[in-house]
Amino acid sequence: MQKEEVSFLGCFFFLMDRGYILISGGVVR
Repeated sequence: MQKEEVSFLGCFFFLMDRGYILISGGVVR
């Protein structure tokens, strides 16, 4: 794996995690 690939995947999963928290939080409220 190249450094660019790792950073991209890290960013992607980080955004997905944040988005999931925001969506689940919005649904709960």
